[in-house]
Amino acid sequence: MDRLGFVLARAGLVVNARMQAAMTATGLKPRHCLALLHLADSGGMSQLALAHALEVDPSVLVSILNDLERREFVTRQRDPSDRRRHVVRLTEQAEAVVAEIEAAVAGVEHSVFAELSKADQRALGILLRRLGAARDALECVED
Repeated sequence: MDRLGFVLARAGLVVNARMQAAMTATGLKPRHCLALLHLADSGGMSQLALAHALEVDPSVLVSILNDLERREFVTRQRDPSDRRRHVVRLTEQAEAVVAEIEAAVAGVEHSVFAELSKADQRALGILLRRLGAARDALECVED
């Protein structure tokens, strides 16, 4: 089948399955890993911003953060400038697990994209981000 949507969907399923397996091998659920990666990239963020980044309902995020807090990977603190807002940050204990997650993800990416040159990988990244931006723009119009 030559339909681009189906080709992309199939590739997405394969990559998603490999990413989930790699992240689960760290002993965490994929959503926990993604939360830690977002926090590592941002240096900390509000719970609401993290819920939006993960595309989960804030009530689901609370469960994720409770699990991560029990493992002492994150802390939640009230924002001094807005007491209604909680800021989530990584702890020192999270650094090793974040490095493990990043290595697992890098391994999957290396195997998945091995047939593509670095230039092809950059071009694919640009195209996929453009598709994501177009999707986000459509969702804003539909709301």
